[in-house]
Parts: sequence; C-alpha cells; structure tokens
Amino acid sequence: MKKVLLGALAAVAMVACSKDDVVEMNRVNDQISYGAVVNSATRAANVFCNNHKPGSFTVSAEHDGKLYFENDVITVANDGTCSSTATRYWPNSGDVTFYAQVNGNMSYTAGSVPTFDNFVVETTVANQKDLMYAVQKQGKSNDPVALNFRHALSQVVFAAKNASEGKLYVEVSGVEVHNVANTSTYTFPAKATVNKVGEHNGGANTINYTDGTWGSWATATGSADYAVSFAAKEVTATAAPLTYVTDESNFTNAMLLMPQGATTAWDPENEAAVPDINGTYLLIDCCIYNVAGASFDASADVALWGKQGAHEKLAVPASFAWEQGKKYIYTLVFGKGNGGYDPEPDDDEPEAVLVPISYTITVDDFVVVNAGEIEVE
Repeated sequence: MKKVLLGALAAVAMVACSKDDVVEMNRVNDQISYGAVVNSATRAANVFCNNHKPGSFTVSAEHDGKLYFENDVITVANDGTCSSTATRYWPNSGDVTFYAQVNGNMSYTAGSVPTFDNFVVETTVANQKDLMYAVQKQGKSNDPVALNFRHALSQVVFAAKNASEGKLYVEVSGVEVHNVANTSTYTFPAKATVNKVGEHNGGANTINYTDGTWGSWATATGSADYAVSFAAKEVTATAAPLTYVTDESNFTNAMLLMPQGATTAWDPENEAAVPDINGTYLLIDCCIYNVAGASFDASADVALWGKQGAHEKLAVPASFAWEQGKKYIYTLVFGKGNGGYDPEPDDDEPEAVLVPISYTITVDDFVVVNAGEIEVE
C-alpha cells in the first residue's frame, strides 16, 4: 500500500506570528482588564495566533469558591482595544480564578473546573473553528489578567512526494480522512495555562501534558469523514504541501480534528471494500500515469489510475493517533507499495491499483550437439 509518513509538530509557529501582542481593556481604578496571548496556530480565518487573535472570547470567574461572574463577552477590535458586556472589579483580597474560552459551549459550576460537553467536530473543513481555552488565577492588581489560550483540537495536513519520478507521473486534487472519532467532552485544567508553547511566543516547542496546565479529553466516540479538495497539483520527488502552504498564510484546507488514541486501520486483505468497513483510511483524488519516455506525455503515456482532468479516488489504509495542540503532517509517498486500493471494486474484494512489474528468470542450457569429426592433418 502507499506509504504514509507521519510528522508531528507540537504547536508549530506561524511565520507571521512573531511576537506577543497584548490585548488590554481600558482600566479605571480597580477594574479587571485582560491581556490575551494565543499560542501558534495554523488555519487562516478561524484559527488563531498572537497576530491573529479571536474577535471575542467568553470569560467566567469564581472567588472564594463562589461564582464571581459568568459568561462575560470580551470583544477585541481590530486595533486591539476591548469592550466588555459588563465592568468587573477586583475583590479586596484573595485570588480570582478566570476561565475563558473561544468557539466552545463552556459548562461551568463554581467550585469545579469547566467542561466542553459532548463537543462535536464540524465535518465541513472550511467551517471548522479553533476551539481554545485559558485559565488564570490572580489577585487584585493594576495589571491585566494574562490569559494564555491553548488549542484543544489537533490539526492535520498533508504533503506528497513521488518516489518514482520519471517512471510515474502523479497529480493529486483532494484528500479525505474516513472513520475517525468526532465527539468527546473536554475538561479544563485546574492550573493556570501560563507556560506558553510555540516558537514565536518564546516558549518551548514541546508540550508537557502532565504539568497540570493542559485539560483532557474523554475517550472520543462517533465516526465522521473529512474531505478537502484543491486545484490539481503535480507530485514530484521533493515532498511538497497539498493542504497547506509553507508560508502559513492560508490554511483553508487544514483539518481541525478530535484528538484520539491510535485508530485501527482498514485491513484490505481481510475486510470488505471501503463502503462496508469500519477501519480508518484515506481517499486520495489523483491520477497516475506510466512514463514511457524521457518525460511525461499525456497524449502517449498510459494512464494507470484516473486521468488528467478526471481524477479518481484511491483508498489507502492508515492508522491515526492525535493529541491536542499538535499539528500532524502526513506525507503521501507515491511509487512505493501497491499504490492503494480501488474503493469500489466490481466484486467487492479490495483490489490493488498498482501491481508492480517484477521479474523471475530462467536460462536455457546449451544443448549438446555431436557435430561430427574434423580431421586435422
């Protein structure tokens, strides 16, 4: 089968996100104000980083085990100024614990940590939103409440390379992820989310899930498919992005998916064809040609799968394991293995799309012929 290589980058920094911008409310005397920091993110309009903050966030707070306020909306203008649904003031003593969120439906009761109950990942990738949370504990201060937002979901993107360039010509125009879990409940951390991650924030480019500053997902359930399509891209010997761009200026096709433990990949040797399986797999819209001469010639070379302008889907078994706040780059390697499987074979038995030509040889022995005698004088 086509080899799928996994790259996992913890909170990869956006090139455009080069510093910590502080968003602050105007303060009067003991009024509570906020400073928001967002770790590295990836997708364009609905994914955030420090130079692309959310337009608003919701914050609740407790003091001395009691609800201090709930669901205040803090709106962030383009120039960085903020407005709030209510003016809040510091208590004279003791810490206030703040719980903030973006794009979630936070369930909160004073004395316990909040949750995102039964969160479901949007199946239309272009409509997915960056689910974020922040926790902070702070006493009366003239300084703003420093909220460091974390990403609760995982990001998944794809690249591709052609390991047989010159022998195969490959184009790709879409990638689909099938049969992954999409529903779970998220529990906020008890500790403040103060230790930033991501290079542009000056933090470590790793995540320590055991330090108490990260929340946790319950075991994910449900099953969903996620698909992206794009203009056909030729796949060359050099690995290149399919669903993202290297300058990270546009992430329309980057998937935000539910973190989950290792999935069981579809087993084409022992299961039915794609429409009837439960294992996880990819569908790749592509065309593959055999290259006969020195370079690809669409008018002369034989199409092995699909054609230019009429791509067809390949099914590729794949196991996935995703953690929150991480970006996963999968590189699809063409020209190794069997090239994937026909997702809709005629006899419902999975069929390899590319069957490599191999050789065995035998050699005839020289047959002994008695050619007679030649006299030599």
